[in-house]
Amino acid sequence: MDLILQQMQYFLASFLCGVLLFFLYDFLRILRLLIAHSLLMNLIEDLIFWIAASILTFQMIFRENDGILRVFSIVAFVAGMYGYFSLAGNRFSSGMAAALHKILWPVGRFAKKVLKKVKNLLKKCYKHFIMKI
Repeated sequence: MDLILQQMQYFLASFLCGVLLFFLYDFLRILRLLIAHSLLMNLIEDLIFWIAASILTFQMIFRENDGILRVFSIVAFVAGMYGYFSLAGNRFSSGMAAALHKILWPVGRFAKKVLKKVKNLLKKCYKHFIMKI
């Protein structure tokens, strides 16, 4: 009976790890919705994410089942990812991106105006300094 409970706990941990990984990947998707990225930047971000995800997954497998990978744990990972994506994935990332855009757009607009004034001031100082020389 202990073995069955341990394997059920492993299945649940795998499922939750799949949900967590896709939830974390959603933050990467939100960042991409807010800021335009080049293909190279997307590849680098994905590479870093999947390296971190593989470390997290390995730690979970090692902690829950002594590093033994089972087919049902892979099914649980995929089911967790698919479940999160189908229930909340697109709604969460697009809703969060829209909310952050509404919050950050005025800040960005203000910063752009300030930077433009600073740039003009620096140009004037530079011209003044060149005229002195």
